[in-house]
Amino acid sequence: MSSEDDIEETPGITNSHKKLECEPFSHVDGILKKKPKLQNQVQQFVCSPIAFNLEFNSQTKFDNVTNTDKKCKIYQSYNTNSETIKESKGKTKYNSKVIKNGKYIGPWNLSSEDFIVQNHNDTTTDNQYIHSETELPDEKEGVEGIDVISNNTVSTFLGKEMLDYQNRSWMIAPNEIRERLPEDRSYLPKKLNATIKGHNMGVQSIRYIPITGHLLLSASLDSNIKIWDTIHKNKCIFIYHGHSNAVREIQFASQRRNCNSFYSCGYDKQTILWDIEYGRIIWKSDIGKTPYCVAIHPTNENSIIVGYSNKKAIQYDIRTDEIIQEYSEHLGAINSITFCENGKRFITTSDDKKMFVWDYGTPIVVKHIADPLMKSMPYTKLHPNGQHLVCQSMDNRILVYDTHSNYRCIKKRFFGLSNSGYAIQCEMSPDGQFLVSGDVSGKLHFWDWKTTKLIKSIQAHDSVSIACNWHPTLPSRIATCGWDGAIKIWE
Repeated sequence: MSSEDDIEETPGITNSHKKLECEPFSHVDGILKKKPKLQNQVQQFVCSPIAFNLEFNSQTKFDNVTNTDKKCKIYQSYNTNSETIKESKGKTKYNSKVIKNGKYIGPWNLSSEDFIVQNHNDTTTDNQYIHSETELPDEKEGVEGIDVISNNTVSTFLGKEMLDYQNRSWMIAPNEIRERLPEDRSYLPKKLNATIKGHNMGVQSIRYIPITGHLLLSASLDSNIKIWDTIHKNKCIFIYHGHSNAVREIQFASQRRNCNSFYSCGYDKQTILWDIEYGRIIWKSDIGKTPYCVAIHPTNENSIIVGYSNKKAIQYDIRTDEIIQEYSEHLGAINSITFCENGKRFITTSDDKKMFVWDYGTPIVVKHIADPLMKSMPYTKLHPNGQHLVCQSMDNRILVYDTHSNYRCIKKRFFGLSNSGYAIQCEMSPDGQFLVSGDVSGKLHFWDWKTTKLIKSIQAHDSVSIACNWHPTLPSRIATCGWDGAIKIWE
């Protein structure tokens, strides 16, 4: 074998790039039969897998292939073009396609700091679309952002982070939560499971998120709306500060899994559509009258009907921010609106002690329901079978009306509670077997639907037990709230 002096000089290649050192393998016979001559062509090189992996995994830069601390050196040439991005060690390498104005706009650009909104002194008016500090971060080119209506609104995120390690939102239901099956039965709760105290005044309404029930939404007389994680120790995740007065009612915008928005009605004369995940206001209405209730169409989530104190029920399309229809036949404030017959009709109750049945989209009353002995009915609830309407009557009774034929008051009547003078909400179990309602004295009553017999009564709250909500998947869990400011979970 010739010596190093016998290696031919190749034009264009310096002496520093013509040696191939291999001291670590000099004791192995046959690995290199002769020292290769560097030429302007591809040459084969035999190397052990250990040495190759050591060199391959130790690289931190595209243009430096050789680790100078090792004895075995491999010389290769790389063509660096304009698309190659060089960053100093410790900095993240980004492609120019996801960099805009020095900011990363890729799919993993969400940060919890972007969604904690600080108070500002904007003096925007209603129905004025602006971008607030609660809006989504910069999006990719070609994707249109959502305009936000804001009026000194502050929403506070109290969780650890907006996204988990899999880039999933904080409000996404865990995969292990199964949906309720039609054959699942419900059972009466036996004991108090947890007490949640987070509001400064009485709690007016509570709602489990549909299908999964892993989040609990609560509205209070202190003008705040809070959402609680019922899986991880009932912690408060988000606070929505959009109302300046007490909140009367809240409703989720859809009945599908991972519903991401809800409506709220307050005594500040505002009806607001909220984005649950980011705490933004998507849509807002203020006609100068107090909204008492809101109902979402079961098949068209963009259509809602709001009942006001001016004796009118107004239909909106939130996509156009326009009034679609007005229903004005009542002589008193609208207390409740309930859709039936799969959204073809809806039923309204009022302080005028009357119940009207309307065709959806037509401002003509299909049926008047009035009786000299009827009292005002501040709350109504559709039975899970869709054929009966449960009405909370102000004469300490719960009445039931037929919704699939003549809308008559049937013989089912439930006694044993005291609700006179209060808009107490009643609730049905998911299987329709039990009826539950609060009480002026703070009690919680359970009736059997078939026999109308009072089965059980629980002293739930120290003040008025105003609302309750049955868990959509757990068969015996029910949440209650009262004017003592507490939310209680029974199971």
